[in-house]
Amino acid sequence: MIVDMLLRVFGVDPSQFQHNSDKWVSLSIYFADVVYLILPYVLFLIPWVWLGVRMWKKKTTNRSTIIKVIVVSLFLLGIGFILPGIIEYVFAVLAIRSYYGM
Repeated sequence: MIVDMLLRVFGVDPSQFQHNSDKWVSLSIYFADVVYLILPYVLFLIPWVWLGVRMWKKKTTNRSTIIKVIVVSLFLLGIGFILPGIIEYVFAVLAIRSYYGM
């Protein structure tokens, strides 16, 4: 099953759970720990790293470029907070389908 494979990705033995719903709850907790805490800030830093590399290569950086980097980084930060919720919703739907056998 998909939940067993995803639990193995996080390094958890799926056979230690008695019920299939316990597997989904555990997977949700591991997913939340990793993605909710890390993804938004990684996406926020990507434009700043690009700007740093651009400045390191001695290319000119004008004010409009810095404003674009600020806007894009804030946009990616918002996406980083929304995207995990959507993925968590997909996990919930898969758990319900698995639990009720649909």
